[in-house]
Formats: sequence, C-alpha cells, structure tokens
Amino acid sequence: MNSFIISVGTYIAPLADQAISTARKIGIVEVDVDNTDCKIPDPESYIKKCRRGVDVAPKRKTIRC
Repeated sequence: MNSFIISVGTYIAPLADQAISTARKIGIVEVDVDNTDCKIPDPESYIKKCRRGVDVAPKRKTIRC
C-alpha cells in the first residue's frame, strides 16, 4: 500500500496532491521486520523528496541494483 501511494504521488502529476492527502489519512504504517535494519518510509516525505519540487519525478537514464 505504501509503495503504491509513493509511486502514484511520484510519477502521476494529476494525482500527486490526492496521494499526499491519502498518505496523511493513513499515517505511519508499522511493520514487524524481525530484528533487521529495514525501514518503512513515510509516504508524504518520500514523495516530496523524490519529486524535488517538480510536478513529476525525473526519469533516470540508468538502473542501479
């Protein structure tokens, strides 16, 4: 659910504001990750970070694994 909200808010400009408001309604999601260093991102801050002030996040030319 978090991943979907983040991807919609990051790459689909007309739905970005709605994705951010949905992320605010849902709030922080808690996941039991069993003693690992995995972190679940906050969708609202992640969307704003990815977009960097642009309507849609810029596409990357290379893929990193």
